[in-house]
Amino acid sequence: SIGVTFKNNTVYDNYALQLYVQRSQNVTIDGNLLYHTGNPNFLRGGVPSSCLAINSEAQFADSMTIKNVRVTNNIMTGCKYNVDSGIRIISATPYRNVRIENNIIHQDRFDVAQVPNSSNIAFANNLWSTQPPASASGPGDVVGNPDLMHQVGSLPSGGVDAGWFGIQPSSPAIDTARQLPEVSTDFFGQPRLGVPDIGAYERGS
Repeated sequence: SIGVTFKNNTVYDNYALQLYVQRSQNVTIDGNLLYHTGNPNFLRGGVPSSCLAINSEAQFADSMTIKNVRVTNNIMTGCKYNVDSGIRIISATPYRNVRIENNIIHQDRFDVAQVPNSSNIAFANNLWSTQPPASASGPGDVVGNPDLMHQVGSLPSGGVDAGWFGIQPSSPAIDTARQLPEVSTDFFGQPRLGVPDIGAYERGS
């Protein structure tokens, strides 16, 4: 796929993956909520699936590979791996200009990321609930509880409303995001002014 924008969506409890970017270019993933409630009907191998996976599967005949992918200001929670060319990024196949910035990655168990070492995959200003591997770490990162308005484990499947994106006044996400000219509004359409917040919700707006 070329020229895809996936913005302001709620995706949850999928068996395989919540969101999969495969052999695609010029892709924007911004301001989404990706989560798994742990519903046993949607476990894979007894565990939740990944929130986000990025991959260039080698068995296809065409030469399309991952290029120009921006993953910004999303909330990912409750999945097995949150970044691993999937916050999970899979394998060391060629990647060009992949940016993963200003996201909240919240996990109570399992690894927060599986990512190969690559100079073409850049992480910055993400809020991780636990320390990510060195391959997923970047400048401006924050490690700690994001202090979301609601925790996904307390919500029924499909019971998430827009307020779930909110962050409490104590959240370390506030005023710690990187300013990105491509991201001018939050999930609710409010402007991101001054030093923006990490995640899909701009509390200061």
